[in-house]
Amino acid sequence: MKCSSFVREESVVVIQDFGIQKKVTFASGRKEYKFLAKPSIQECIVNEAIVGFSVVFYVAFMVADQADMELAFEHFTPPLKELLPIFHGIRSVLFSEEPPMDRERRDTQSLEAVNKCMRQSTSGRALSTLCRQPNVEP
Repeated sequence: MKCSSFVREESVVVIQDFGIQKKVTFASGRKEYKFLAKPSIQECIVNEAIVGFSVVFYVAFMVADQADMELAFEHFTPPLKELLPIFHGIRSVLFSEEPPMDRERRDTQSLEAVNKCMRQSTSGRALSTLCRQPNVEP
């Protein structure tokens, strides 16, 4: 996983009835939050970009009245194998979709990882996922 040296971790919390909260924690301890209200989120996609000589995959949100897509993780680029369970978990919580089991050949460990992140809350289903810089203490 590639990451910016100034960012310690990024997290995405998805709450079914409210939307998405993104949090970035910097090495200095400073934290930035951004909230995307559910009615403004039109779509959640996995997209690809070419960076130098590499193809990078990312999860993005198409937001109403916003020209650019909102990236789930702006400073980290987890591999596609890790992004797909996150993507399906987000869609499951936000849009009440069932994750495709047989359509894609994903390993059961990835599905179990998403299921561990999902939890019941007072507002319905929620998903919390985190990307952390390796070897960094919280």
